[in-house]
Amino acid sequence: MKSAAASKRLAYLDALKVVAIYFVVVIHVVGFKVASFGGGMSWFAAHFFSMMARFAVPAFVMCSGAVLLGRAAETRGEVLQFYRRYLASYAGYLFLGLLVAKALSLYLRQDVFLLKGLVYDFYAGFGSGMWFFFMLIGLVLVAPLLQCIVKNRVLTKLFLVLWFVFCIVNPLLSNILGLYHVYVDNMLYGSFFVGYFVLGYFLATSELRCSTRALAGCAFLGLMLASVAGYAMSLWHGQLHEFFYYSNNPFVFMYTVSLFLLFKNVFAGKGGGGVLRMLSSVTGYVYIFHTTIMSLVPTGYSQKVLVLFFIRVPVIVFISVMVSCVYIWIHPLIERFVLFPVQRMLYGALASLCEKLENTVLPYWTAFKARMFC
Repeated sequence: MKSAAASKRLAYLDALKVVAIYFVVVIHVVGFKVASFGGGMSWFAAHFFSMMARFAVPAFVMCSGAVLLGRAAETRGEVLQFYRRYLASYAGYLFLGLLVAKALSLYLRQDVFLLKGLVYDFYAGFGSGMWFFFMLIGLVLVAPLLQCIVKNRVLTKLFLVLWFVFCIVNPLLSNILGLYHVYVDNMLYGSFFVGYFVLGYFLATSELRCSTRALAGCAFLGLMLASVAGYAMSLWHGQLHEFFYYSNNPFVFMYTVSLFLLFKNVFAGKGGGGVLRMLSSVTGYVYIFHTTIMSLVPTGYSQKVLVLFFIRVPVIVFISVMVSCVYIWIHPLIERFVLFPVQRMLYGALASLCEKLENTVLPYWTAFKARMFC
């Protein structure tokens, strides 16, 4: 049975994705100011804007879970169809992102090796942001297994409670407060994003109702706790301390979940469509292109945090949306004249290789089996 999020487009998921991609750009635009820890008001302003954006990635994951875990993938054919649709989609984003990053590094003469960064060493260059699509591909791979859990509300609650204890609360108690020292931060599930993936579906299909004012208050409280805690930790260590920038701590968790439910409240009963749907559909491409736009467009670049936040971020987002729309418009031409010929060439080479292997290896394998087992 499909969830509402899976069966029809919901406005709050589209709206949350649009706001989230805007704040992803905020993280990257003010990132150089946050990295140069100084402890003064300028640094705190950059730190606060960066903290304000920390809901973005887990919110994306929750939106993906709200949709993907509602898809039926029980039989072998359904699982293969599910993989064929979503793995191909995310793999396409990943390949495009690494290709754009490689083109940018070559243009800026920062990397002389053609394959380095495109195939394996993507952490070292502009392609480092593509970890996001690797993570989503991993979630798609385990989604059919997670679908078996989310069909049972009791098992789903058990899963989320264990995830919250081991992956959200435990790192704070162990790594920061030092109440004990054990390495079980992600021992339960391997990646704390799996929990956000399941939580997105759980909250999207839940009848839980909270007042909009209470949710806004919880979101603000989570943001302030994360901001103050992150600032205090950095001052205590005399350098940037990144624990509270990550999504596996209770304060960012509180901030993110409250915003997810707040958007669900505000857009209750509304279906996705129009400009909101269009903007939501280009968020993946905005994620890919915005780092390139940042490297090529100097508009708004400043040491002043307010200029970065109120001028540079909107400019980068606007140009990235325009570039994304142009890419979507010309994508059918790219498929027809570039991707399809490459696919045919690869399939032909693969078929030829299989035929050669069959003609060369199979006779030896047949003779080997005859000697060993007959």
